[in-house]
This record gives sequence, structure tokens and C-alpha cells, in this order.
Amino acid sequence: MASKTLVQISIYLPRYYNPEAKGPKRRRVEPGKFSQTYEEVMAQFGAYSLIKNVEGVWVDQKGTRFKDWHHLLIVVAENTPQTRRWLRHFKSRLEGRFRQKEIFISVLQVSKI
Repeated sequence: MASKTLVQISIYLPRYYNPEAKGPKRRRVEPGKFSQTYEEVMAQFGAYSLIKNVEGVWVDQKGTRFKDWHHLLIVVAENTPQTRRWLRHFKSRLEGRFRQKEIFISVLQVSKI
């Protein structure tokens, strides 16, 4: 019997909205948006791990350096077309929910020991 291919899905959820056009002040994302997201992942995959307050640093195309804070949501799931399809739709919903141009999601093949 062939073993199932597994993937580790890492979803980076921003703790703060992007700066407003009127100034650099950033508002904190409401806790309910995180809870809703965790419940949706739980309903789809039956489990998740969460690492809060992950610091991230990145540089844009103009060379401007940014610092951000995220919650890192981690899931191990079967690598199926259905999983990939669900993730694409979920990513789109998250971008609206968290008011982001992009939510970063990585998917890595893993194996259990």
C-alpha cells in the first residue's frame, strides 16, 4: 500500500493592517478575525499548530526595509488537488479579511517518522 504524500502548510497572518494612506499608523487586526480563521482551518483539516508573535523583516523593490509581526498557522495535510484548491480559495478570503495585497502561504512536502 502506497503511503500518502503529506504537505506542511504555513500561513502567515498579519497582526496589523497595512498603513493607512493618511499616515503611517497601523491598526491591530481584531482578535475575532484570527478566531474565525482558526475555526475554518480546524473544520477543513481537523488540526493546526499556532505560533504567535513571529517577527518578519523584508525589503521591497525600492530597497525599503519593513518589519512586521505575524501569527504563524501550521497544518499538515494530504497533498491532494482538493487541498490545493481549498488553499487557493482560502488565501483569497484571507486577503480580504485581513485587508492585504497578499497573504503568504507556503506548502512543503514532508514525511512522518
